[in-house]
Amino acid sequence: AAATPEVVLDRPRVGEYQPVRGEGWIAWQQNTVERPRHYDLFVRPVDGGPKSRVNEAGTNGANGDILNGVLAYQQFERRRSGIRLFDLTTGERSTLPAVNTEHWEYWPSVSGRHLLFGRLQRNGTRRVILSDRSTGDATLLAKTSRRNAFLAPGQVSGDWVVWYRCPNATECNVVRYHIPTAGREVLPNPGGRQHAASVDRDGTVYYARAGHDCGRRVRIMRRELDGAAEELWRLPNGDDITSVHAQIRRRGTTLLFDHYSCGSATESDAWELRVNSR
Repeated sequence: AAATPEVVLDRPRVGEYQPVRGEGWIAWQQNTVERPRHYDLFVRPVDGGPKSRVNEAGTNGANGDILNGVLAYQQFERRRSGIRLFDLTTGERSTLPAVNTEHWEYWPSVSGRHLLFGRLQRNGTRRVILSDRSTGDATLLAKTSRRNAFLAPGQVSGDWVVWYRCPNATECNVVRYHIPTAGREVLPNPGGRQHAASVDRDGTVYYARAGHDCGRRVRIMRRELDGAAEELWRLPNGDDITSVHAQIRRRGTTLLFDHYSCGSATESDAWELRVNSR
């Protein structure tokens, strides 16, 4: 169902996470052996050339999505976090006052007029929100106030949205949502963690399936709208994934994902996996 993954970013002494690509650009989150807890966001042309730091000096960055020559991303520092825009041609940064609040906004994805993101409130409540940028309307897709629970926005693509929710540290489930009908489906889970969710314009979901612990039986999966599911790739034991991003190309779908070593924050590379159609 898929080819063999090929490495995209693999510099030594750095960890490369959350790769996304589009419109001739590639962006990724990066830390270093010297500063493993500090994360910068970089972008450069796919064909090569110098990289540019996206987040402002003195802040951290997390990746998002590319649309119409603009990268939507997360910029954070200490107790503040918000969704920002970075013009890939001019390098100009801008904010989104209609989206950002005094709370912690994170992990944006964009498609058409839609912006998907997460919000962590100061009381510990997490939300996944879909914003219509043309009208300003916002739809609450998921919410949890449980202690130690987690909600992660995945990707919006056309009429489809995915996210994953973790009631605890060892269990996660992926949810697929259809924007026009507000219909939702929790993908079947044989037990363990189903995370790092992405989706294409046909509603096909790509995600990581793993055991309860980091690096245990980690696989990249595909699930079609008709329920057909298949394994696309399996990682070595001890390695795991934090993000999968589906990129639609003329000859099919390409998945960009990070592949990291459990217990080592700076041992992570970015890979691509080209997926064949059914």
